[in-house]
Amino acid sequence: MKKTLTISIATYNVESYLQELLDRLLTSKRLDLLDILVIDDGGTDRSLEIAKSFSEKFPSVVRAFHKENGGWGSTVTAGIKLAHGKYFRLLDGDDLYDVDALDKFVDFLNDCETDAVLSPYLKFFEDSDVIEKPRNPLFEIEAPKRINVEEIPVAPFTLETYSLTFRTDLLQDANVEITERCFYTDNEYVAKSVNLCETFSVVPYRVYQYRLGRAGQSVSAEGMKKHYKEFEFILKKMLSYTRDCIKNEKLKEIFYKRYGALSYYYFETLLKMGAERQYVDSCKQFDIWLKEEFNFIYSQIRYVPIMILRKTGYRFYTLARLFR
Repeated sequence: MKKTLTISIATYNVESYLQELLDRLLTSKRLDLLDILVIDDGGTDRSLEIAKSFSEKFPSVVRAFHKENGGWGSTVTAGIKLAHGKYFRLLDGDDLYDVDALDKFVDFLNDCETDAVLSPYLKFFEDSDVIEKPRNPLFEIEAPKRINVEEIPVAPFTLETYSLTFRTDLLQDANVEITERCFYTDNEYVAKSVNLCETFSVVPYRVYQYRLGRAGQSVSAEGMKKHYKEFEFILKKMLSYTRDCIKNEKLKEIFYKRYGALSYYYFETLLKMGAERQYVDSCKQFDIWLKEEFNFIYSQIRYVPIMILRKTGYRFYTLARLFR
């Protein structure tokens, strides 16, 4: 039977989460329509062993793959190439899906023909009962509907990996590849994939459950301090991609708004991390680059510490940090 949805699961040393994730997925009433890929990115724990045990029990549903470590982006590239489903979406190995919502979602995808489908998600916190359901007017609907690109809001940002499902053939025909050995490449996956789409649907099914608070996550303060130069690299890359490759004016507006906000966040993060020379230099050099390449975004950033630094030629970084 032809598969409706490929779920590509990126795993790297997540054995403590993977069992629960797969146990839950395999309670779906639509297993015959699911193509579950578990892609182990060169991990050293039991993640691959766990994945293989499920593929042995459910050989028509679960496929387990091991690859040399190349980072999250490389697992996405591999998943796209390996996918058998009509549609393709991602799931990180430490996150979860709501299976009831997933079943309704798969039923919808059976008859869907749009290039992309957007769905809401929730955030839950490690070792906590706290659950957040990000609100977005786009998802305040009772039933699925088709939309045009003009109906996608500029803010709040809606085009996130947790919300997006794409037609597999669209990604495969375009040979979508994501940067390897680099954090924060979800921005690249989203922009490159959305840029291929002409038609969109939106559904009310809150499928994705995004875990926060796990030690070592790239979005944590610890993760940003370790990988801030990668954040800058991807931010520059995606600003340039938006300018050079995205032709639809509404999508261009959406992504410029997103990366403008991330530029602000990057300055804020550098100032929080300290006054060491590497942070001062990164802050100054990124600001100069932004002024030269994307002056309209540079002009929109009115963050007080950055305004102080600009006016003083970046000579009073320690003082500027007091105004965070």
